[in-house]
Amino acid sequence: RRPGMNGFTLMQHLKSKGHSLPMIMITGHGDEKMAAQAMKAGVMDFLTKPFRGGELLAAIDRAMEQWESPK
Repeated sequence: RRPGMNGFTLMQHLKSKGHSLPMIMITGHGDEKMAAQAMKAGVMDFLTKPFRGGELLAAIDRAMEQWESPK
């Protein structure tokens, strides 16, 4: 809901520039449909506000494990 560029637009922009870091989407206005759309688009994890700090740290750990593991 940010003016000019939402999370999906940002993700597409970064991918088009060759960025390969795993992405975690955080939103205060998410629902199941948006979460499914994000996961299909390649988001590693989808968090809705409010969330606990431990949830974010766990999502970061999972993302880094996947990114660092050989493909």
